[in-house]
Amino acid sequence: MTASDDHSPSLPGILSLFTETLSLLRKNASVYFGYASWLLFPILLSVFLRSILDADRFLIANGLVQIFLYGVLVLYLTILFIVITPPLRAKTRIPETLHARIASVGIPYILTSFLVSIIVIPSFILVIPGFLFLVWLAFAGHRVVLSHDEIIPALKASKALVHGRYFAVFWRFIVGMMLIFFLYALLAIALLAIPAVLGITSFNEIFEATELTALEDTLISLLEILSLPVFT
Repeated sequence: MTASDDHSPSLPGILSLFTETLSLLRKNASVYFGYASWLLFPILLSVFLRSILDADRFLIANGLVQIFLYGVLVLYLTILFIVITPPLRAKTRIPETLHARIASVGIPYILTSFLVSIIVIPSFILVIPGFLFLVWLAFAGHRVVLSHDEIIPALKASKALVHGRYFAVFWRFIVGMMLIFFLYALLAIALLAIPAVLGITSFNEIFEATELTALEDTLISLLEILSLPVFT
């Protein structure tokens, strides 16, 4: 990729990006949500553990499930969605070596994401540097996965992609994420209201509770499955 390739195309608008994302998900729903459904296993395991363990033991066991199983699956699926999206957009075949490719970039992606986090999060103490680094380094992980860049070159390549159009990227990045979070919140409220509609509990109990019930916890987890391809 040359410098001119990076900067010549104009950036699509927020609405265009959002509608394209929804269209891509709709046309390839069986692929995206088929992979995302792998997350059902730790969710169901968590529900099972809740039914057989007391509160203290469940807290420990569920913590292990969330960290070592759910967390690993989310990481794996995040990389997977990054890999399969370009061929799906181009309507070409998904690479046959998909899972081997994911395994090969897994560690570099984790290290890159960790490095980005320890750069971005502390920089928000000074506010403005936080927003600068957030946008400059937003594409580092994608560079590692899609272009097989090493960690430091990926950081530099991400900043280069943003160079000369920071505010255009910032606007799309921030507003786009706010729009997705808004829709996520609406869906979460709708799903949490299901037990009340079914007469299992009341609306006040749902929104005043300090601890989710097994059903409510499961509904939120299902929402995470549906939203993971969008956030990726």
